[in-house]
Amino acid sequence: MELLVCGMHRSGTSAVAHMLAGACGRSFLEDPDWAMTGRLIDVAGQAQELERWELVKCPRMTEVLAEALAACRQARAVVLVRDPRDVLCSILEKVRAGMPTRMLEFRRLGVEEEGARGFAQAYRLYAQIVLDVLDGPAGGRVRLLPYESFCADKLGTVAGLADWVGWPCRVAAVASRRDEQLGPWHTKAAGDQSIKGSRRWRRELSEQDRALLTPALTAHAALLARA
Repeated sequence: MELLVCGMHRSGTSAVAHMLAGACGRSFLEDPDWAMTGRLIDVAGQAQELERWELVKCPRMTEVLAEALAACRQARAVVLVRDPRDVLCSILEKVRAGMPTRMLEFRRLGVEEEGARGFAQAYRLYAQIVLDVLDGPAGGRVRLLPYESFCADKLGTVAGLADWVGWPCRVAAVASRRDEQLGPWHTKAAGDQSIKGSRRWRRELSEQDRALLTPALTAHAALLARA
């Protein structure tokens, strides 16, 4: 693994990884089955498989980011940072479409609360994990990428990431896909492949859920300050 694309799920990891893999012609592992369980990922146990791929996209590996960088000593990581209110809206979109999801289950992290309250706690934990890695010996191998910056200039962002990793890049190869829904197709309702973008929470999130996300918003601000 040369690059890990991670961050809280529903933060744009799929779009960034797909565009980067296409522009740079890299082998690409997306959300492996062993990462979809209800347990923390055993990175050391998967090190050999990770080394078979140049680019790995796996939001859940944020939870073990330090271990992933230790297991793959030449790897770098780009962490997507998205407004937690928009992240929750995207998760709830899947829930309302009647699709099964574990995106609001965080018992593996010691979070017993459910719904928006549990999500806020998990977002805060994700942020602290990333901040701790940034302050540690592998911090220079991690780059934070605000989702809104990616949306504003997708091709420029992809080119910049490729340069950071040292991959030759042809953004023309993915230029036609910049406005496509590149997330997993099964997370959208049938017939809806739209991109809701940033600040969707203003239209979709209840006042009650907004109030519960205060810890997540504080964590989000701390990440943006380091981006």
